[in-house]
Parts: sequence; C-alpha cells; structure tokens
Amino acid sequence: MDCSDTRSVLVILLMKILFLDVDGVLNSYKTGGRYALTRSRVRRLAHIVSSTGCKIVLSSTWRKDPYALKRLRRVLKYRDIEIAAATPDLGKERGLDIQAWIVDNASSEPMKFAIVDDDSDMLDHQLPHFFQTDGDYGLTETIAYRIIEHLGRITHDRISPSTRPI
Repeated sequence: MDCSDTRSVLVILLMKILFLDVDGVLNSYKTGGRYALTRSRVRRLAHIVSSTGCKIVLSSTWRKDPYALKRLRRVLKYRDIEIAAATPDLGKERGLDIQAWIVDNASSEPMKFAIVDDDSDMLDHQLPHFFQTDGDYGLTETIAYRIIEHLGRITHDRISPSTRPI
C-alpha cells in the first residue's frame, strides 16, 4: 500500500490494564462473610472488561490468599473474566505495588491503565487513573462508566482489505 494513499490506516494496539482491588469494590463492608462477592458488582466488572478489552491485574490482598484467589478466579471465570496477573507485594502502599508491576511489564506497546480501589494509598502520578469506590457501596454503575470512558471502548469496526494497515 502506498503511504500517500489517504485510505491507509495506522492501528496502534493499546494495552489496557485494570488494577483491581476486591474488598470494597466487588463486595462492600455490608456484604456478609469473608470471601463474599456481590453479583451486581461482578457484572459491572464484566461490563468494563467486555467494553474496553482490558486485562485484569489483581492488586487486592486476595492475591496473597490461595483460597480467596481460587474463589475469585472461579466467580470471574463464570463471567468470562480472567486474571492476567497480580502485582507484587512490597508490603507498603498499594500504589508502589502497582508502579512496580508497571515498571516490570513495560514494553514498547503503549499502556493505558485504571486503578479501582476503596483505599487511597496511590502515588501522586497515579491519581488521574484512580477510581475510588466507597467501601459501603463498592463498584457502582457511575464508577464503571467512568472507568470505561477512561480506558476507551473497543471499536468493532472492520477494516476492509483496502484500508488494512501494512
């Protein structure tokens, strides 16, 4: 394809990451019992994933508990959601764990990320990407919408052969 062709399209694949906390996001302080997950909040997470194509990186303390992690994976699998990775546990602020994951996984691909958490221990430069939930309500429709808008929706436009990138 000739580069001067006005129909040529440059496609940039953007890696989209959602750093996910569980307690206070997929459940609430009002939810009964340890390891509890709220169906409506899990559905909202599924909507975020299907709308944006983001990958889930678990930043929750659930990543350190084998039983909790197994339960979470089982519930998310039912909604066709996979946990792609987990942040390291540096034993300090969660923002530092997230930053370490970003640095360790940096590539030539551009990355867009969002952080959803009920706690606010993020680094200053992460704040524009941070969506704080209220632990009493968890992931609301409004917060889910804001995350989708932040990460960007998947476009399902097909590229015709004449405009396929080289």
